[in-house]
Amino acid sequence: MSGTNPADANPDFSNPDYIAYTNASLLLTQTGALFGVTAFIVVLRCYVRVVMLRCFGKDDWTMLLAFGFAMATFIVYAEQTKLGLGKHLSVMKMNPGNERQFLKLRQVQSILIWQCIPVAATWDLRLRPPPIGTGTAVCFDRPTFTAIGMMNTAVTISTDFLLALLPIPLVWQLQLNGRTKITLVCILALGLFAGVAAIIKSEKQKTALTDPDPYVHDTFTMWRFIEYDVGIVVASLPSLKPLFKHILNNGTGGTTANSGHQVVNKVRYSVRNKVVDDDEIPLENHTGVGNSCEVSSGMPRTPVDGRSSVESVRPVQSNAIFVDTKWHVS
Repeated sequence: MSGTNPADANPDFSNPDYIAYTNASLLLTQTGALFGVTAFIVVLRCYVRVVMLRCFGKDDWTMLLAFGFAMATFIVYAEQTKLGLGKHLSVMKMNPGNERQFLKLRQVQSILIWQCIPVAATWDLRLRPPPIGTGTAVCFDRPTFTAIGMMNTAVTISTDFLLALLPIPLVWQLQLNGRTKITLVCILALGLFAGVAAIIKSEKQKTALTDPDPYVHDTFTMWRFIEYDVGIVVASLPSLKPLFKHILNNGTGGTTANSGHQVVNKVRYSVRNKVVDDDEIPLENHTGVGNSCEVSSGMPRTPVDGRSSVESVRPVQSNAIFVDTKWHVS
């Protein structure tokens, strides 16, 4: 049950609202929405590669591995809410068993697991020396832990910006039309947001270790989720181009099916104005006899039956499919 979050962070066990308060629903909503978008994009990527292109490469397996880690992290995060995530730290400590289990799960989503020797001292505070516990475990002190975390964050920020900016000059040199180049550059530039998220995460990391109540809003972990999931989404968006193209073609009536062939060029004809467009098909001849008309490109023909259709499809030449169309106007 959620209560009202008191303005005073000092423990007030006489106040039922203080004990009952939890921010777990908001934390799950935020992380769940972000993970849901990421999962949707990855599913679309797999659909394009498996169903549409029938080509599933090493990069796709790598993306699935990254998504698997993201999914495991989200599941562990959801389990933490059952153990007190979103509550005040002083309230969590009222149930030592749940607190130890919570800290165990907290370490699952962290790379640095050797911060204490023995490792169990990371979540079992009783193994630490006084005044925290009664044991003899050795753990990194706060400055060392902060320095390691900041070094890792600096590497992450550098790689985020490099991976977002380095491909842009290469893309600009490709033999693509201007609109396609700009679209690719914009998609790659979205990777900069992951770098910005890492910068914000580093600022939250500084305060997370000194915050007396770090698990109520859990902003540091929230920005970690944003950094990871945005990186997966940005890396997957370029692979969705065939799907977007298919949707746009269907929406504009830009496809024509003939004997199992798909014609990607949109062609419009007019008897009065001859050829209205498309400039992608080099039209050479236009002849008319009476009320009949024929438009062709002058290239060698290899007709393919169209099942009573008046259109015939030529074989692929120069990465294009040409269509000869004959019709009568009565």
